[in-house]
Amino acid sequence: MTIKTTGLVLKVQDYKENDGLAWMLTKDQIVSVRVRGIQKEGSKLRSGCQPFLYATWQIEERNQGPGLLIHATPICFFYRVMEDLTIQAFSFLLRDILLKTKSSPLLLEAFFEYLKAVQDQRNSVFAYGCFVLKEILCAEGIQPFVDGCTLCHRKDALETLSIKEGGFLCHYCNQNGIKMNKSDMRKVYLLFKASSKNIDVLIENCHFEIKDCIFWADWYERFEQTHLAGLKFLKTVVDL
Repeated sequence: MTIKTTGLVLKVQDYKENDGLAWMLTKDQIVSVRVRGIQKEGSKLRSGCQPFLYATWQIEERNQGPGLLIHATPICFFYRVMEDLTIQAFSFLLRDILLKTKSSPLLLEAFFEYLKAVQDQRNSVFAYGCFVLKEILCAEGIQPFVDGCTLCHRKDALETLSIKEGGFLCHYCNQNGIKMNKSDMRKVYLLFKASSKNIDVLIENCHFEIKDCIFWADWYERFEQTHLAGLKFLKTVVDL
């Protein structure tokens, strides 16, 4: 059976002598395929299997293992991802996290909008990047509790975001710990209350930097109890 699907190509790697394996983020899932002959110079499928390419794939399903890619139509290539080392490192980090994440219809839209922001060279790139990470944390069920104090659930006297406790803490539960800037707390709240329909409000009211993206990637790494080599590399790039 042959199926057609459209999405964002996340990863391509060599497989055996001339073939490759490729992964695409769609609305419903991450699809993996085998691509015959992609390592050959004249491969007709190579142009439709580039990371950060929005494309349509025709796939021949197999009873076992990944399907076989039989045709690929490029739609839009977000080439500017490769023009800045920080953006490149962060984009590949997002890619690696997405490959580990449970399927969610919102992830394709969020990642697509992030790549559009990169391509258009908008100042809001890292806001869109944080929004992608927010959607990932929500899909995994590891988002911070922002509707009050995570320990006592009171909604007043909130004064910090605790990574250890997984959300906001009030003055009484913080036990004289480090306080967080109110504007930063507001930014956290607005981020996790934002949707794709009102992300413009988030961007108008909050300024996001790469350090914000790193913070939420650290949050993912901690609560998923995993190691992200791409996060370590991104921190190295930012410190250059």
